Amino acid sequence: MGCVMIILLMAIIVILSAVILFLYWNMKYYRDRTDEEIDKVQKGLEFYDILVRWLKLRQEQHTLAEFFSENGYRSVAIYGVKEIGLLLLSELRQEGVDVRYAVDRDADKISADISVIKPSGSLPEVDVIIVTASHYFDSIYPELKGLTQAEIIPVEDVLWSL
Repeated sequence: MGCVMIILLMAIIVILSAVILFLYWNMKYYRDRTDEEIDKVQKGLEFYDILVRWLKLRQEQHTLAEFFSENGYRSVAIYGVKEIGLLLLSELRQEGVDVRYAVDRDADKISADISVIKPSGSLPEVDVIIVTASHYFDSIYPELKGLTQAEIIPVEDVLWSL
């Protein structure tokens, strides 16, 4: 009878351990998933704020070229060739700003009417690189800083300084 009790006790311990392990991994999965969802919402809100500010500037007859002129930037590169990057490229070209190239980690997957290069080696010299992937600016900045002498600023700095 003592042997049966020990086996039964060990079985209970194994089952309880499995249940605890299952609950731990389940909680971790949902916590990570929630963090990812919160990050997506924050990114969406930043995107919204950028577009609203940009539209307000247009309504007030401001041009983005004013920022580059006031700060002495003659040559520009754009980091991030998605929605905001493509809008920025189009507007700067219409305003006569010299946009020399774009930078994107997925350069080989992007088809655009500008040279798009990966952030590696050294980057061609420009006065400033505008980062349109501003949600990730804190991780992009050090990556670019080691590749160029250009100033590196988030697109918000352009929009909120006008």
